[in-house]
Amino acid sequence: EPVQVVIRPEDVQIMPPSVGMLTGLVREVIFKGVHFEMHVDVEGKEWLIHSTQSQAVGAHIGMNVRPEDIHIMKKMEV
Repeated sequence: EPVQVVIRPEDVQIMPPSVGMLTGLVREVIFKGVHFEMHVDVEGKEWLIHSTQSQAVGAHIGMNVRPEDIHIMKKMEV
């Protein structure tokens, strides 16, 4: 059965690249009033992250996701 794997942008934890499960390059940072919205390139795929910690554009960051924050959903047909 086709599924989608979903991770909420606020559930991605930012850390040093040396200890992250994934590493990425920060491409864009937008301040949204309460949090920063960051667009991060991870091996050619764009990840959207919401965090109260800003990172500089061009910075390499590490990212972790807890298993309980990964959601498997039926793929919706369009």
